[in-house]
Amino acid sequence: HAPPGDPVIEEMPGISVAGGLARVGGNEALYRSLLKKFYQENKAIAARIKDALKDRDRQSARRMLHTLKGVAGNIGAAALYEAGAALESALDGADPAETAERLSRFESALGTVICTLETAAALTGPEGDGAPPDGMPLAAGDMAALRGLLLEMRPHLLKGKPIPLKRIMAEINTRTWPDAVNSGVATIGRLVDKYRFREAAAVVERLLASAEAESSR
Repeated sequence: HAPPGDPVIEEMPGISVAGGLARVGGNEALYRSLLKKFYQENKAIAARIKDALKDRDRQSARRMLHTLKGVAGNIGAAALYEAGAALESALDGADPAETAERLSRFESALGTVICTLETAAALTGPEGDGAPPDGMPLAAGDMAALRGLLLEMRPHLLKGKPIPLKRIMAEINTRTWPDAVNSGVATIGRLVDKYRFREAAAVVERLLASAEAESSR
């Protein structure tokens, strides 16, 4: 339930609030936290996907789309989910015109959702509103996401490729990670900036072990 005086979330352009709330069992505080998290993590994702496609790094673009689709479905952003799926499918083909058309449709759907969230009452409550209840497994999801990003870094570190590494670090830096791994994440970023890839790889392995241990709890 919403705190006293906090308005119930109303339907929003591009987002079915009823559908999103149904997915979290009607827990409005948790749903607000998911909306905030979606906005913070995805407000610049279209640019990151376009950069990946410019670098012909379709694997990164595909992974970003796959992650975004799952979250879009969870918050009730059906049109964005469908546009993301269509673009992801186009990446498997070789028709640049079709990819460009689907990218444009994806950007439009994402723009609607981001614009909605920028002005939504769901995101403008008092500080701390929307925090997930104790025991909700959001931290475990974060660790799983971090593990996926670190695994993606591995081959680029071995081959010494700074462009994809810096793009992955940019994505890592848009998120909030558990305190236990924050210093390691910052260390990897500093080492990548200094092109010290072998040392960064050692820290990646340490964090992967930490993420593995966390996910098996």
